[in-house]
Amino acid sequence: MKIIEIEELQKFLENQKAATIAVPIDENGTIHAASLLYWNSIDPFNFYFVTSRDTEKYALLKDGRKINCAVVVGTEKGTDFTLQMRGNIQEVESKDFSKELDAYYQKRGNRQDDIDDPSICLLQFAPTWARYTDYSQGYNHNFIDLS
Repeated sequence: MKIIEIEELQKFLENQKAATIAVPIDENGTIHAASLLYWNSIDPFNFYFVTSRDTEKYALLKDGRKINCAVVVGTEKGTDFTLQMRGNIQEVESKDFSKELDAYYQKRGNRQDDIDDPSICLLQFAPTWARYTDYSQGYNHNFIDLS
């Protein structure tokens, strides 16, 4: 297993539209998973999701909480790679992330989940552990340097 740099992943991430996130939705630790469109930044290495405040995934994010989250990119049929991550997710103020939102909507291709709607929010995922697997090379696991 080798350690690879985030920049090496960027082409893969640019070509993937959706990521699957898994978060706890209650104090008992019940997990909910959902696929969402995303945009990511390189420095810092964060992922941004737009969602409705009435979804299950948002349940424990109310009141500004930061919660544990797992994210997988690369689950589409025919994809030879996956990026598996764990870290924390939280709601952030959309007005502080206009550059990220512009890039998100450009990648998405529309504004059907318009952040100007008060029922919609911006989530930021910050990974603390990440592994990239290249299935075209067997089960070649590469850890990602998040330092």
